[in-house]
Amino acid sequence: MTSDPTVSVLLPVRNAASTLPRALDSLLAQTFSDFECVVVDDGSDDGTPDVLSAYVRRDDRIRTRRIEPSGIVAALDLAARSARGTLLARQDADDVSLPERFDAQVEFLRRRPEIGLVATQVAHVGTPLTDGGKRYLDWVRSCREPEEIANGLWIESPLPHPTVLMRRVLFERVGGYRDQGWPEDYDLWLRMLRAGTLFGKVDRDLYEWTDAPERASRTQPQYAPDRFLACRAHHLAGFLGERDTIVWGAGRDGRRFARAFLSEGGRVSSFLDIDPRKIGRKAYGRPIEEAQEGLAKRGSRMILVAVGAKGARELIRAALGEASCAEGRDYVCVA
Repeated sequence: MTSDPTVSVLLPVRNAASTLPRALDSLLAQTFSDFECVVVDDGSDDGTPDVLSAYVRRDDRIRTRRIEPSGIVAALDLAARSARGTLLARQDADDVSLPERFDAQVEFLRRRPEIGLVATQVAHVGTPLTDGGKRYLDWVRSCREPEEIANGLWIESPLPHPTVLMRRVLFERVGGYRDQGWPEDYDLWLRMLRAGTLFGKVDRDLYEWTDAPERASRTQPQYAPDRFLACRAHHLAGFLGERDTIVWGAGRDGRRFARAFLSEGGRVSSFLDIDPRKIGRKAYGRPIEEAQEGLAKRGSRMILVAVGAKGARELIRAALGEASCAEGRDYVCVA
């Protein structure tokens, strides 16, 4: 490859000799050919280096770097710094990109210059999903338009990390990948959101997502639910600044979120709930008010919806809509 490619694929890997060939073959089978793949071997001690050597000899679009075991963020950071493309894509070593993935994403960004990052829908393969996993994947699939994705980002990540293609200039503007002890992708999305980035999604299954029991997101502490919560609370507190808030939900989810949010300097003036056993009491020194009464006197305070029970979010959204509250302006869902 003599000139800089349009797309640079960032692929961190450690001890993935058995799955890496399928991942790399899926990239080499792309209908869009103007890309490079920067593979950073994070200290593998299996056959991964031999696999990489064979692919480098086979296709000069595959470039490799090797580091001592340092973790995924260090590997991603090195891959990004080594990349030459104006668009950065992700790929995991145990997944498969379908042939039209890059063509579809590059065309999406060409047609939509206002969009800074585009993901795709995923087809799950491997270990059968739990009921919770199915609900999460259904929710990810439902977040397609920029507004839906932006609103969803305060709940969880509706952007499967290895499916994204993003404009490098925006990635670098917010500082790239960081190791903060919480999910590096979620942290990046929230920084991009706070910087005004619009997110899109190609509404097609263009990536086969393997959810194996040993996957890092299932085994490493930075991906535990409490670390997602800490990341969300940190960024929302920074996003809202001095604006007062009301937490809708004085149960377990609401209290957990409020504790994390307050620890990050967030401002909470009261809680709302519909449970008569909670109304009139206090949580973290703040009054718990009946939901409709508290809503009627909310003023300019932002409402943080923190009720995680199945179906509750949509019911609360409907109630807030009837009160002329707009998501993103007057309230955000955080659970």
